[in-house]
Amino acid sequence: LLESKLPIDNITVMVQLEAAERICAEVGSREAGAVTAAVSFYAEKEILFEVSRKSFMPSPNVDSAVIKLNILKEPPIAVNDEKKFFRLVKACFAQRRKTLVNTVSNTLGIEKTKLREALKNLDLPETVRGEQLNLEQLGKLSELI
Repeated sequence: LLESKLPIDNITVMVQLEAAERICAEVGSREAGAVTAAVSFYAEKEILFEVSRKSFMPSPNVDSAVIKLNILKEPPIAVNDEKKFFRLVKACFAQRRKTLVNTVSNTLGIEKTKLREALKNLDLPETVRGEQLNLEQLGKLSELI
């Protein structure tokens, strides 16, 4: 829905609580994932309220939350190629336990020396994991590689 760029101002939905927490996490935090970065590229996000599983009949096995996504007029970062940016984002989170250099190299086939050089340009250590980068750093890395 966000990628379709429809002329809407916001989206309000109810999702599983864990999904809401991941979507609304801060990019660069341990709770963040690829979906966090993708949603942050298109919208400001917030959890409005939680909904207990006991509010439903029959009761599901999980709690829920209502989230609101306020669609941004312009992305918070500038990238020349959105598809390339989102491929990088997915690659960064593909193997969370590995370093970004290994994960992105294995997933996208980019030479490790090129990745190390890009990280050096961003003043990031070679041992950084994809989940540790904020949205701006992900955007700059996308441009450098």
